[in-house]
This record gives sequence, C-alpha cells and structure tokens, in this order.
Amino acid sequence: MSNPKGRTLPNTLSIFFVMLAVYGMDVFIFKSDLTVLGDAFFARCISFIILFLYLWAAKEPVQTLGLSKKGEKFLAGGLYGAVFALVPLAIVTAAEIVYYLSTDATALSLRFETPNMTYVRSEENLTPVAGVVIYIFTCFFGNAFKECFFRGFLLKKFNKITDFGKANFMQAVLYMTFILPYLARSIPDQLSRNRLTPQLAVFMVIFYIVHETFAGLKWGLMTRVSGSTYMAIVDHFLYVFFSNSVFITNRYVTWSFMLHMMAIQVVSFVFVLIYYLYGMKKINDKKKKQKAKIEAEYNEIEKRKKQKEAEKAEKKKFDALEEISPAKYKNIVNEDVKRKKGADSDESALENRILLEEALKEETPHENDDSVDDILRKVNREMRRRENPSSSNDITEDFDSDEFLKAYQRGDGSHYKSHHHHHHRHHDYKEAIEEKKTTAPQKKKTMAKKPQKTFAQKLQSLGGIDDSSSNELI
Repeated sequence: MSNPKGRTLPNTLSIFFVMLAVYGMDVFIFKSDLTVLGDAFFARCISFIILFLYLWAAKEPVQTLGLSKKGEKFLAGGLYGAVFALVPLAIVTAAEIVYYLSTDATALSLRFETPNMTYVRSEENLTPVAGVVIYIFTCFFGNAFKECFFRGFLLKKFNKITDFGKANFMQAVLYMTFILPYLARSIPDQLSRNRLTPQLAVFMVIFYIVHETFAGLKWGLMTRVSGSTYMAIVDHFLYVFFSNSVFITNRYVTWSFMLHMMAIQVVSFVFVLIYYLYGMKKINDKKKKQKAKIEAEYNEIEKRKKQKEAEKAEKKKFDALEEISPAKYKNIVNEDVKRKKGADSDESALENRILLEEALKEETPHENDDSVDDILRKVNREMRRRENPSSSNDITEDFDSDEFLKAYQRGDGSHYKSHHHHHHRHHDYKEAIEEKKTTAPQKKKTMAKKPQKTFAQKLQSLGGIDDSSSNELI
C-alpha cells in the first residue's frame, strides 16, 4: 500500500522548485519589478495559475491555500493584520523622528513615493495617482500569492508530516530563498556601479536572509492562530507598501533602510507572539472542552451500549426459559424434589436403624413380650416422628413385635406401614427411655409363671440381629 505522507514532501518540494524557477525567470528575463508594475507581477500570475491547476488535479479545496469561506475570519484577519503592521510602523517611525530631531533636524524630510514611480520617472504619461494605484494592486497581488503559497499551501503540507514548529521553520526557510534571485541580480549590478562596498554587500545578504526568515516565521504564527492567511496577507501587504513608499529623511542609505525594516519586524513579531500565545491558549482550552464533551458523550454511549447488552442477555435468558413448557418445568422440579427426598430418606433410614440398634443395646434383659412390644412401639413412634413429624400416627395396641422385627430385617420399610390411623404427640427419644425405666418394675410382676425365651434368644430366632449383637445386649 502506498504511503500518502511519504509522497507529501517530494510533491511539495517539486511544486516549490517550479515556483522558484518561474520567479527567477521573471527576475532575470522579464524584470517586471523594474517596470511600472513595481513587482514581479508576471511571475505571480504564472505561479497562481500553476498552483490552482495543481489543486484542481489533486482535487484539493481552495482552503488548502488558507482562504477560509467564513466572513468573520476575513474581517478579523484584516483588522488584526492592519494593527500588527501599522502600529509597529508608527512606533519605529516615531522613534526615528525623535532621533533625527535630537541629532540633526535638517535631515528630516517626510515624503511618499512608490517604487514603480522611482523606476519610471522618465515616463511623463504616468501620473502619481496612477502609479500608486498600480503599485497597490501589484503589491497586494504579489504578497497574497506569497502568503497563500508559503503560509497556506506549504505550511499545511509540512504540518501533515511533522509538528507545527518544524513545519513553520521549513516554510520560512523556503520563503527566504525567494529573495536569492533578487540579490543575485541587484548586488553585482550595484557593486559594478560603486553603489555598494563589498562589506555592505555582505551585510545586505546577511540582512535579507535573517529578515525574510524572521518575517516568514511571524506570518506563519499569524496563520496558525487565526486559521487563515487573511491576517498575514494584510500585514504583509501594508508592511511592504509603507516601508517601501514612506520616507522620513532625504539622506537615504542602504544600511539605514535595512535597519528601519528590521526594527519594524521585531516590534511586530513581539505583538504577534503575545497574540499567538494568548490565542493558542484559548484554542487549546476550547479543544479540551470539546474533548471532554466528546469523551462524556462517548462514555454515555458506551454505558447505554452495555445496558442494551445486559438487557439482551436477560431477554435471552428469559426466552430460553420460555422455551420450556409448564409441564416440563413441573416435571423437572418434581424430579429434583424426589431426588432430594430420596437422599434425605436414605439418610433417615440409616439413622433410624442405628437408633433402633442403640435402643435395643441400652435396654436391660426383658422377661416377656409385653416389655419388648412396649419398647418397639415407642422406638417405632420416635423413628416415625423423626422421619415425617407432620404425619406421624400413634401405634395401635395390637402391635406385633415379631412381624416388626422380621420387616426391620428385610429393610423394605414395611414396619412403618401398620397402625397409622391415630395421631400422637411428638416425644423426645430420651423421654421415651425414661418412661420405659419407670414402667419396667411394674411389668416384672406379670412375667412370672411360665418360663419365656430371653430377649436375645427371641431376636436370634428371628434372624434380625447376629450372635455378637445379641451377646452384647444380654
């Protein structure tokens, strides 16, 4: 897959070198800046055509040049651009007037003269008004191209591949190179006419390199904080127009003119930097609020999404339950209850068996069937109470101990099925044992005449308890 960012720098630099070649051709061949136009007007027109053709071919909007469609940006850009150009110009001009008044008042000579009027003085048909109007048009057109190309097109392209600080410096350096063709033409010419010394020529080259780079950085800050090139266009136009047309002394020298221009740019840069820091703070605060708002909306959306997912999960569970018919659900519940009751009954049967054996072990030797019947009746009542307290019944008087012991040995639970028509009160097992101990002496009187089998022998004959158990009971 192709990388758009990887193609941005080569494409951008290619467009830049095309523009530089067009400007160099105008400087060395057409020399439109030395005519009544007063600026490299031919180069600006050709460069604008090339730039718009590129945008059309690349299907990029005109906003790529920093030309916003919002009217408020145009008005605000024009107002702030005028302030940042005219206020520093007035401050520096006032300082120069004070300087000349304090040193040499005769040097003061305020005049207004556009560059194109200086170049075409021999042409008598060009009136001052016409010269000013032409220069305003060409100067504005030329500076509009510079800002649209360098601060609009190049700055945006570079900012896509790096941060703003580096992008701004890159476009400022490239903007500075546009002065090199002019220096390459004018400096040798002035040296040949003895208008410049070699030292002044070097100073001039250094000055323009620093000045153009510094000014490019300032106009980049303006474009960044305002969001368009309108402010930079107005500031650039007013700065160039007045600094090249308004003079306060008749003793014009190159170095004083350059210092005049640099002083204006330094004061203007201070104002722009303050405005930039304040404006970016407001922009960043606005972005933070928008980011917080977006995050809050995103969190709310995520919360609603989770709620919907939970509702879907609940609905899915409910739908799964609805798929089970009531009869099937009832069967599932009944099977679960039976399983639990079976486990409980098995445990209860085991406890009852142990209870019976312990009760029989604890009893003293019995002399007749009546005492055995009484013990078994009470034990059976206690076991039934523990197994099913709510439905336990009294044991009838005709309880057969032999039949009970045989059923107990079988372990099929049939010893619980007889004599269930009378309800009885629930008694604790210990109370049953105590009651047996109190009634045992009375029963001894009835055991007398006829010899009876011992209780252990009777159990052994029934096969309910083995010999070892019966020996322990005796």
